[in-house]
Amino acid sequence: MGDTVPVVDLPEGKYQFQLEKMAEKSLVTIYDEQGTALPEATLEKIFTVMEAGLSFKNVF
Repeated sequence: MGDTVPVVDLPEGKYQFQLEKMAEKSLVTIYDEQGTALPEATLEKIFTVMEAGLSFKNVF
């Protein structure tokens, strides 16, 4: 058939990503529409799908 597209398992809605520099790394926090940060367990569950899109090491 074709390649399977990975899906992030989150309820439909709007999300805000906040990126912060911490020492030699970046910190990503994702907030839902109510401004509540998603729990760490949710971030760990979706990280494998998001990791490629958040990697900037080969861009510059």
